[in-house]
Amino acid sequence: MKIINTHDPGVLELRAEVLGCVVLIGLLFVAGGGLTIAFALDKIPIEAYFEPGLKNIALAVGSLGVLLGIIFMGGRSGKIFDRRQQTLTSWSGLFVPMRRKTKRLDGYSQVCLVKDIRRSNKSSTTVYPVRLEGSADDRLDIDSELDYLKSRRLAEALAKVLHWPLTDSTSGEDVIREADRLDESLRERMRRLGERVEVSPRPHSMRSQAQVTSSEVIVEIPGMSSKARLIMNLVVIIFMTGVGFSFFVGPLIMEGRGQLSENLPMLAFGVLGVMVPLLLILSKLRGFNRSLRVKANRVTLTVVDGPKTTEIPGDELEELSIAGKDINQLFQSQPDGSLVIDANHLDSQNGAEYTSKHGQPPTIPPALAGVVQSLGSLAPERLSILARSDRASVSFGGGLDSEELAYLYSAIMKVMVD
Repeated sequence: MKIINTHDPGVLELRAEVLGCVVLIGLLFVAGGGLTIAFALDKIPIEAYFEPGLKNIALAVGSLGVLLGIIFMGGRSGKIFDRRQQTLTSWSGLFVPMRRKTKRLDGYSQVCLVKDIRRSNKSSTTVYPVRLEGSADDRLDIDSELDYLKSRRLAEALAKVLHWPLTDSTSGEDVIREADRLDESLRERMRRLGERVEVSPRPHSMRSQAQVTSSEVIVEIPGMSSKARLIMNLVVIIFMTGVGFSFFVGPLIMEGRGQLSENLPMLAFGVLGVMVPLLLILSKLRGFNRSLRVKANRVTLTVVDGPKTTEIPGDELEELSIAGKDINQLFQSQPDGSLVIDANHLDSQNGAEYTSKHGQPPTIPPALAGVVQSLGSLAPERLSILARSDRASVSFGGGLDSEELAYLYSAIMKVMVD
């Protein structure tokens, strides 16, 4: 939802954004309905003739199309929060508010920003809902966005108007900030609390290359290992080749169609149908192979990931933490080099059925153990360093060992806040 400036610090107004595609659909409905009505009323000369019954049906369909188009184009909704009255007024209407509903907010005491993964049969989507919560199980959903920063801005605006604390749990841990300290930087918070940063011991072996001084930290994090990259590319190539053979070459062989020259157009179409998606997939996989560069000092934190560069000024950095799950905690290493999936992480029905049938959780053979760990480090929920401000959010270091992450995190934190 869009935040509307009311010039009143005690009132916050939100309005649903009007999408261009929705307006376009509305225009098409209005145009189609209008033309249908015009044809039925003989306003547009055509040779066709409407029977009386069909004419009435055409008028009804045209009127319905115009009505739906007006609803699509003019449908509006919004919410108004009033701190003095402790109320939430929700409204809706065509172009202007026509229906209002007011709800008391006495039972709520904090604004919450959470992370929600909504799964369907074929896909999953990560959204960031903004909610009001109370001391009991009372919960009131306000809005949700696909973009974390949009939800963060909405949650902060809501917390400032209502003078309630904001709890952000999107990183996996609850980060609570009071309403009057929402714009406080991490450096200011550390000074106010009198906290100091101690750099963790440097691990004996590190995957990344780090140059750490008292005033600056520069880290080069390599991409995926060559072995994992090779196996991933081979799997994709073999799969796409198999698909192309099954759909194009296989039927020609089974049916024994004519000479090769007669089947060249079909074969060319098959090669094109396989090569185009194959090249697209391989180009996407190249993103996993990119190295990442991090530079941190008192002035700014800069993360360069391929063509994308994210900068967070030191006086705007509000959160720096280690977030996510350690992929190594999902497995138990065996003496022969194989990996056994930890039963505590088997939350699916298939995993439970497999364990009950075989007497143990699924096992990964030694030959694939290293590849699985490398690919698992690419998971969205992997352990990484998370840096946030009101204008930017970036994570880096995914796939590194937890001790290495702890060292890099503490070194970056010290040069930026001390």
